[in-house]
Amino acid sequence: MLDEVDPGRLAVLRVRPGIVLQPAAAGEIARFFLGPLVPTSLIRPKLLPVLPWPRGLRGQIVHADDLADAFARGLLTGATGGLNVATEPLLTRALVADLLGARPFDVPPRAVRGLVSGSWRLHLQPTDAGWIDMAGQVPVMDTGRARGLGWAPARPTREVLREFLAALADGTGTGSPALAPRTPVFGRRPTG
Repeated sequence: MLDEVDPGRLAVLRVRPGIVLQPAAAGEIARFFLGPLVPTSLIRPKLLPVLPWPRGLRGQIVHADDLADAFARGLLTGATGGLNVATEPLLTRALVADLLGARPFDVPPRAVRGLVSGSWRLHLQPTDAGWIDMAGQVPVMDTGRARGLGWAPARPTREVLREFLAALADGTGTGSPALAPRTPVFGRRPTG
């Protein structure tokens, strides 16, 4: 529908980012996707010996600062239409396992979906299985148009993820209610 808007009447820029990560969002993401029972303090390099990974899952991420840069470039150039924004390389099982120093193994998506669905119904975590379905079907975006505006991510996937996982393990958050540190049931309590 937005493609049918007359550009002479209204300019529309649709920015489509990968998963937006930054250290300040660690508490919010831990609350939303992990719930209070998962000890995020264990999500550190060399502390997880194995990494269970939903077979076929891959995706794209972007640091919040890089996304802001893309927004600014899009607005300042008067771009309209779709603008995909994500870092490189693709986020894969191998990249995450290497970063954590863990041995990866595939888990059937159906089993992950069942675990998420059951834990959601038991109120152990707040995310329903629809998120698993969606994650398994996310297309890989072409960021060529954003790059054509002079945009390039300042941080590659590995750096964004390393910084975010460290914040997740440390229980990082901010004073904002949405970004406040998560209060875990097990493990270290966040300090700030």
